[in-house]
Amino acid sequence: MIRNSRRMLAGLGVAFTAAAVAVSGTPAQAAESGLTSFFEDVTIAAGSPGIVQSVNVYSVDPVSTTDISIVFDTSGLANVATIAPEAEEFWDDFTCATAGTIITCTWNKEWPVEFNEGGLSVLDVVITPVDGAAVDASGSLSTTVTAVGASHTTTSKITIGEGVNLAATSQEITGSATPNSTVAAASGVRNVGEKTAEGVVLWVSGTPGMGLAQYGNCQYMTQNGYRQTYCEFDDELAPGSTHQVEFDLQLSGQVFAPGRQYGFFEWMTPAAFADRAAWQKFAGVTFTPGTGAPLELTEASSATRRAQVDIDPADNGGMIEIAVTGTNAADLEALGVEFDGEAGTSATVQVGVKNHGPALLDGSMGGFSATAIRVEVPAGTTVTEVDEACNNDTNASDGWVGPTPGGTVYHCYTDTQLLPGEQEVFDFTFRIDQKKTNAVGSVTANPKAWLDGRSGDTNAKNDVAYILVNGDGTLPPPGGEGGQGGGGGTLPITGAKAGLIGAAGAVLLAAGVAGFLLARRRRTTFVA
Repeated sequence: MIRNSRRMLAGLGVAFTAAAVAVSGTPAQAAESGLTSFFEDVTIAAGSPGIVQSVNVYSVDPVSTTDISIVFDTSGLANVATIAPEAEEFWDDFTCATAGTIITCTWNKEWPVEFNEGGLSVLDVVITPVDGAAVDASGSLSTTVTAVGASHTTTSKITIGEGVNLAATSQEITGSATPNSTVAAASGVRNVGEKTAEGVVLWVSGTPGMGLAQYGNCQYMTQNGYRQTYCEFDDELAPGSTHQVEFDLQLSGQVFAPGRQYGFFEWMTPAAFADRAAWQKFAGVTFTPGTGAPLELTEASSATRRAQVDIDPADNGGMIEIAVTGTNAADLEALGVEFDGEAGTSATVQVGVKNHGPALLDGSMGGFSATAIRVEVPAGTTVTEVDEACNNDTNASDGWVGPTPGGTVYHCYTDTQLLPGEQEVFDFTFRIDQKKTNAVGSVTANPKAWLDGRSGDTNAKNDVAYILVNGDGTLPPPGGEGGQGGGGGTLPITGAKAGLIGAAGAVLLAAGVAGFLLARRRRTTFVA
């Protein structure tokens, strides 16, 4: 039995696959109904032990419940395949019963299952071809998820394929380039099985700032900076043959330098590609045809394809790592705020950081925050409400205590990306305990004590901004003449907070403090 290639290669590709899809936000069906589910189309090799697939659930609003059940209707799989919950010693969260062609699984734990718009794989099942199932035979599987009074049904196509075995000739692509340039790369695929592979697909995905150059037989998607590309080839790969393709990887002018860009590549059969494409369509991801001459393998021929599936997908891909040379950094501006009020009144305001470029800041490969700000509270005020992305660091030795009120110092952590022209803001509510003229707090962008200068900053003059309460206009700019940050008046915030960080988005602080919300909404906005 094998797990499908997306799951098997998750250790390498999750930061790219999940990010490219998850950043598109809640699947459209979930946005309409509140609850939705998805079970991916699957192609399994005839005569194989089967493949493991997951039931995924999504909800617009966060769900925490023990009231969840999953019903599989297998009547459409006659003479094609059978399904059964995977027996997992430590993950037996559901109790399943079979009655004819209906399998009903109910949550059996005292603690709740929790999921939101980021989705959750709640149950793994084994899909096994029936004895004698013919290649190209297909059937349908109906999966209904019911939770907190809502239900959603999804129908998946299960196809029997001919088993082939592809392997990447190398599981690493390396190179070196400067920002706004290309680097020549190549990848090979070998047919290590006993049957001819009728066509192949190459998938290339990268962190923001790096992607495959344009080719006519490739499909492209860029969302939230992530680039994902599929290239289709009609070539037949005879048993024992090796094919290679040469291509260019493009680095944008926004990549940080010196630094590194990472990506992932995978070879797959056309049938496996079709299964994955259905998953991405569900997630709302759309691709655009490439332009220019097509990529070519070293040999070419065409024939009528049969449905085929790789019987050992674990060796089909690998990492891309490009060293970015030269110098290309970012100018980060602290965004402060000014407000007035009488003793006993409160004000909810936003402070933050803006990236003036030219480089983008990206910590998604390691799940790091792109940058952070330090907030020092004005005298005579008390913080009563704090943004969820901030930590009370009044007593730094306490480590991560979360967004607790009453502190005098906070650090707030951005999402994993901050693109040129974007700013990210954080909500604070201050109560004025004593009315003082020019009560001053501060916002510091990219505090080196916490991030060790990892993000870089080309202009120190705008790294500090005021949080000014009842100002009279007599204070000099923070940091000296010419050093004013974004402290004048209210912040020029436009648009709504929207989008998601990808599956790589658990913020791990450089100081070793961990703990944040995986599916937290992005709060970045673009400001010209």
